[in-house]
Amino acid sequence: MNEPLFNINGKNSQAFEEEDTFNHNILKGFINRGGHSKYGLMFISHVNGRECPQYVWGTPKMSYPFDNQDRWVRIDNINKIEVWEKIDGTNILGFTYHDADGNIFVSYKTRLRPTLGENKFGNFRSLWGEMLKKYPQIPETILKNKCNISFEMYGKRNKILVEYDTPLDCAVLFGVLPEKIITPTMLDLNNLPSVKLIKSFETKIEFVKEYEEIRKYLNENISKGEDDVVRGIEGTVFYVVSSGVVQYKCKPDIVLEVHWAEKGIPRHSIYTTVLNAYEETDTPDFELIKSLLLEEFEENEIIKREEMIKKIMVEVAFEKKFKMEIRDKYINKGLNIAKDKSTCMQYFAGEYNKKMANKIFTFLWNEFGSKTK
Repeated sequence: MNEPLFNINGKNSQAFEEEDTFNHNILKGFINRGGHSKYGLMFISHVNGRECPQYVWGTPKMSYPFDNQDRWVRIDNINKIEVWEKIDGTNILGFTYHDADGNIFVSYKTRLRPTLGENKFGNFRSLWGEMLKKYPQIPETILKNKCNISFEMYGKRNKILVEYDTPLDCAVLFGVLPEKIITPTMLDLNNLPSVKLIKSFETKIEFVKEYEEIRKYLNENISKGEDDVVRGIEGTVFYVVSSGVVQYKCKPDIVLEVHWAEKGIPRHSIYTTVLNAYEETDTPDFELIKSLLLEEFEENEIIKREEMIKKIMVEVAFEKKFKMEIRDKYINKGLNIAKDKSTCMQYFAGEYNKKMANKIFTFLWNEFGSKTK
């Protein structure tokens, strides 16, 4: 191979050696945790103990088209701009790699992990397995387009911030080639669902004006109820198409919460970041949360909120452990919330304070009851 694309011995590099359970191969190498276009870039050095160096390009970081001084980026030489809905879930990359004999394999990963697996608080491998059963053409579609494909897996059973009606589903976001993004309109989707195209501009536009109009549209299509549940459209992504494709995210005020407000990083941004960290490990530490927050915020802002971040880390860890405890008791008792809600809730009423009843029911119904609807 030529010059390394990232420093595998640097602080932003994470070594791994794990089984790809989709193909039963042992992968060894490094993942890059820094940068923007190279964020999540994976270097596979060995497959099944045999050397076969290769890179897997992942889902890059997206930025806003302005900085914290409200200075907008300069947009020139626009051929087209496509505005696609942004979904709030877990990013899953479908990718290909080869072994030393040249055999091609299709597999799947989260942004900063080499494979999909099970951890103490969640099983993304199992959830994605359900998506592969629902959409068996996914591997064929990845091979057919000759690029990696970024998906979002979302729904009640994988809730981050926004509440969706569906229990669990996925959608194509875009294709990924080395340092190149492929918009959904450029892909052969093979009847796979994709995110919604909200607007497309075929001629040169005044970018700032259109961006603000889309933000207004988002503000009109999202709400936060008295139960603090957010429903609606989480945001959009602007694909600026010229000689290449550049992505800029756009979020409504209720999600953005005055992104660079004087009070510091919004609580919800910290909370969702901590939730996202559990996609990578079941024991996220402050340094991991910090590295994820650096995607949107300045380091000095993160340091100022360190105490808040650590408090939220404890809060989320408690929630995760509580849900795991509820899930284990439900399974061990052989309960069925869809067929016998009364017996199920009577059991938990004897185990926990009645104030927890609504929380327990919502979790169990989303996790188990919605599957049998």
